[in-house]
Amino acid sequence: EELTSAEKQFNRVVDQFPEERLHCLAFYGIGRVYFRQNRFMESLDKFSNAITMVNRKIVPGILTWPMTTAIVEESRTENLKSFLESYIEDCKFPPPPDAVCCYKQC
Repeated sequence: EELTSAEKQFNRVVDQFPEERLHCLAFYGIGRVYFRQNRFMESLDKFSNAITMVNRKIVPGILTWPMTTAIVEESRTENLKSFLESYIEDCKFPPPPDAVCCYKQC
């Protein structure tokens, strides 16, 4: 339920703020949601979009958490690129599943 809500919020950022440079962070967030849901191919697509934007320097710059001076580490370009590269590698070679559904209609 929380992951679905997070996905909706990130998609809202992409839809409602087309002129902002936040899309790379929104794609990163959506990719993490999909990764947590073990949707590795969809996650890889979002991470690939995000890293393309980072490589083209379409980034928002350093952001802080609301009403604080604490920096959002993912908003640092070098950190975001490192996180993305790690997630992309994990998506290409996902871990084995913890369980497999044996229900015939799965």
